[in-house]
Amino acid sequence: AFRAGAALVAAAAAAFAVPALTPAILAAAKGPALWAGLGLLSLSRYWRDPADGASPRGPPGTPAAAAGFGATLKTAWRAALHGADSQAPLESRVGGSSRAAWRDWFLGGLRAAALWLPLGMAAMIGGDLLAKPFARFADPANAAGMVSFESLLHGNLGTHLLGATAAALAAQAVTLAVFDGARALAARLGAGRAAVWIAGAAAMAVSAALILSVTTTPAVVGPLLGVEAAALWLRARSGSWLAPLALRGIFSLTSVEFARLAIHVAVGATGVLAGLPAVWTGVAVAGMILGALALSARSLRPSALLGALKSQLARVRAFGAAWSAPSADGAPKSPWTLLKLGALGGLTLYALGDLVFSAVHALAGGAEATPAVLASLLGSPADLVLANFLLVGFLEEFVFRRGLFKPLWSRLEKWGLTRKRAFWVAAVASALIFSGAHYVDYGAAMAHLGLGGGAGAAPGMAGAYAFSWGGFVSRAVLGVALAWLYAASGTLLLPIVAHFLADSLEGLGLHFGLLPFLAMSAAVLLAQRVWKRGATQRP
Repeated sequence: AFRAGAALVAAAAAAFAVPALTPAILAAAKGPALWAGLGLLSLSRYWRDPADGASPRGPPGTPAAAAGFGATLKTAWRAALHGADSQAPLESRVGGSSRAAWRDWFLGGLRAAALWLPLGMAAMIGGDLLAKPFARFADPANAAGMVSFESLLHGNLGTHLLGATAAALAAQAVTLAVFDGARALAARLGAGRAAVWIAGAAAMAVSAALILSVTTTPAVVGPLLGVEAAALWLRARSGSWLAPLALRGIFSLTSVEFARLAIHVAVGATGVLAGLPAVWTGVAVAGMILGALALSARSLRPSALLGALKSQLARVRAFGAAWSAPSADGAPKSPWTLLKLGALGGLTLYALGDLVFSAVHALAGGAEATPAVLASLLGSPADLVLANFLLVGFLEEFVFRRGLFKPLWSRLEKWGLTRKRAFWVAAVASALIFSGAHYVDYGAAMAHLGLGGGAGAAPGMAGAYAFSWGGFVSRAVLGVALAWLYAASGTLLLPIVAHFLADSLEGLGLHFGLLPFLAMSAAVLLAQRVWKRGATQRP
């Protein structure tokens, strides 16, 4: 499996690097060949012989989070190093036909890549700054990016996974091979601790050659070399190929997806939204949730339903306690419980928001038109709708729950309020600000401040909701619910997932119509029944 995978990756890398010399059959299959080769390389870890003894670096303890909002960068730095160090013992233990060891290795590599994202972004920015002085030496005839505008506009997720993302992974595999080979050779020649630096320089030189063969635009070359430096550092620290490949893949795919998103929002949607029938969707989802509670309680008595509801709320606290508890061997937590509980939370948030929205509008009157930019976004391909809501969910939870609610809650406790009362004051205050932020036209604000060269420079940011009491109150209620999810679980990941899925459920429902919307809602509740491990995590 290892040799077959390595051969496929090598052939695909050669096809991406030298397309003129590539046979037609290989040129057409280079994307699938690359993914198949990486899959075989990953599976080969399942059968390998585990290394003798423990890894020299692990397993490390869980780093303490730095206190205060201003210490976020310090916390991210510690988490990144911890993620890389935790992968080293998993690389040592994987093999022996052990599914548990392989699962820990695979999830650990993805965890290390995710935790390394802030360092990768910092390296991108650093590469861009270092490349700026070279802008005047760029060849105007070759001032192109890695992916053309036409490809971004007319391509889809599948074509970019087999094209741009596969090419990035192929280039990363080449530089990792150069890094390993140069480090082994330097060590054999007696370079000692300098071997890793020699290997890094050789790999960076090869990476620069590959990038410059495609484009000489400094604004592209600098950031890509920054990501390469971060990936090689992750390889050296974690002892893993999986982690740097995942890091490079995440950067490549997200870059393409958000570039496509910006283009689709700027040019406008070409399709017509199917729409959802107002309050009836909230009623239908609420009915599904009530039916699931009744099935769980095995009774329609109010006391039994209340007991079932309390048990579901207790799942959030149990999940948070298990998720926060460090694993004795440094193995990552299974993401299934997070996704399952987050999906249920997202479904509940949608029903709650829709019912409150409709009830307030029924009492106060008025309407809330969808901003043109959002309508354009929702008419884009489904993967771009999901990419947008993933970014929105992360940013809004990080700003309003992590950056506003949590410090305010802590401050109110220090001022003498009880923990429960401080929670409600902080949750309501942050939720009102969260709801009000939806009525700010950020594109117009940027233009007013002279940022971006005018309103047309930020089309994806332009547009805001017209105020309505239904929209304001419903979003404030959802802000309080998200604050409770954060406080009860102790991790920002749960409200991020719930927020993303609540938005995505509505967005895809507006995109595809009522029947797919109901099918997605039913699938979320079915997922709660299929896997019966509960909220606790394995140690």
